[in-house]
Amino acid sequence: MKKTNIKAASAVFLLIAAAVLCRRASYNISLPFAARIFDFTRTLIYIGLFSVWGFSINKRVVHRQTKRLLLAVCLLEIFWLTIREFKYRFVFDADALRGLWYLYYIPTILVPLLALYISMLLTKPDGYRLNRKSALFAIPSIALLVLMLGNDFHQLAFRFPEGAVKSEQSYTYGIVYFLTVIWAVICSLLSFSVMLMRSRLPKNRKSIPLPLVPIAAALVYSVLYALRLEFILRAFGDVAVVFCLVFTAFFECCIQCGLIQTNTRYSSLFNATEGISVIITDNDYNPKYASRDAESFLHEDMKKAEKAPIILDSKKRLNNMKVYGGRALWSEDISEILELSQTLKDTHEELKELSSLLLLEYEKEKEHKTVEEQNRLYDLLQSKTQPQLNLIDSLMQKYKASESEKEKQKILANILVIGTFIKRRKDFVLSMEYADEFPELMLSSALNESFRALKLLGIKGSFLVNSKRELVSSKALSLAYDFFEDIVEAVIDEARYINLQFCEVGGRLRISILTDCKKEAAALAAKYPDMIISGDDDSLAFLLKLEGGEGI
Repeated sequence: MKKTNIKAASAVFLLIAAAVLCRRASYNISLPFAARIFDFTRTLIYIGLFSVWGFSINKRVVHRQTKRLLLAVCLLEIFWLTIREFKYRFVFDADALRGLWYLYYIPTILVPLLALYISMLLTKPDGYRLNRKSALFAIPSIALLVLMLGNDFHQLAFRFPEGAVKSEQSYTYGIVYFLTVIWAVICSLLSFSVMLMRSRLPKNRKSIPLPLVPIAAALVYSVLYALRLEFILRAFGDVAVVFCLVFTAFFECCIQCGLIQTNTRYSSLFNATEGISVIITDNDYNPKYASRDAESFLHEDMKKAEKAPIILDSKKRLNNMKVYGGRALWSEDISEILELSQTLKDTHEELKELSSLLLLEYEKEKEHKTVEEQNRLYDLLQSKTQPQLNLIDSLMQKYKASESEKEKQKILANILVIGTFIKRRKDFVLSMEYADEFPELMLSSALNESFRALKLLGIKGSFLVNSKRELVSSKALSLAYDFFEDIVEAVIDEARYINLQFCEVGGRLRISILTDCKKEAAALAAKYPDMIISGDDDSLAFLLKLEGGEGI
């Protein structure tokens, strides 16, 4: 045992001895006023002892919930001694005295329960709270407490003779009293067992059974006190003091054995610490504890590290943290981290340059791909409309050679019809790059514009587009428009009307065109071998089964 612990234990025993002497003096002295002084001094000694123990708990115990429960134990002990003082010094009514006597059992029942809860908190994180199942242990305690406080109604804890005054001078024990003692012992033993299971065993295992001594003493005292042995009543008749001392001794033994963890023994901890540089100072940075390998730091550096860690010249980082009563400072060797940081910085710069080069290369490649795609689309469009472009060139030559204004107007009208087809055919080509099906409205819109251009040549007509489908194959639509254009170019010089029908017959799309002129159709038959031509002297009908657009 350390010298400080020996001194503290010696001081406690001396104070208890002084309190015992005060009790004996109060009984033996003949002067009432002096006896009261000795009794009051004795009570102050015990209350002072438990108060100091409570302050030490607040300083030593780290776990917040455990600390609160231990402080609750301390307050219950002080409450017990306070009501005891009122009972013997300030209250004289028989019923009130008996009520204060029953209040003794509030700490008697609750302190063992708190001990059990304290054991459940061991090894748990600081913010941990007991679950709902732990509340089940409180049910017997509360039930026993209610029965104790209501003993006057049922006398199951203390039985009084019939017709006699209910007082502490004449009574016998009932079943509730014995259940209370048994439950308190069970809670104490359970708390000790749980502490053993959950706590890390200290090096000196011989000290582990030490907390059993107060439990055994409390059990023996309860039995002897219940037997009303004279020497027990004379020497240890103050139940409140005895049990308060027993409870305090139990918890202090658990602390000294290491079953309840504390934050004491800093000197031993720091002297055994190697390989780290840590010091604990007061608020003025005067060192109080230091590890074996602790470095000395300049006062200015320690002050600067309050806001944020600082880098020392030795490539070490100095950290400063506020602790209870002072500051904790420690240094870390970050030379490798600094080297790694520099390496990462260099790598970042290299990657940044590489990223710029890749971005430039991407932009160039993007431009190249854009030009390629534009050229591909231009070639595709030109391949689809090259005959019409050639026809426009031919018509332009005729326009230049013609001297008739009427003839020129007709040539311009022809060019407009062909130009409309080129414009609309371009839409089909570009749209087919992104989708395979379109609404039939696309064909209707193209035909509508083409028929408006035909009116300039005096060609009337109408069209009907009704496929009965939401979407139509883009190839079928483009084939239908190509077929219409080829028919128009074939009959444009002689026709006066053109009628077109695009519909579904027998589940297959087809297009039929009716015109009022006879025309050699050999070129059309060669391009559309599946085309059917029929007619009479006044009209000619062209029918083409699109078959879903195949043949393009």
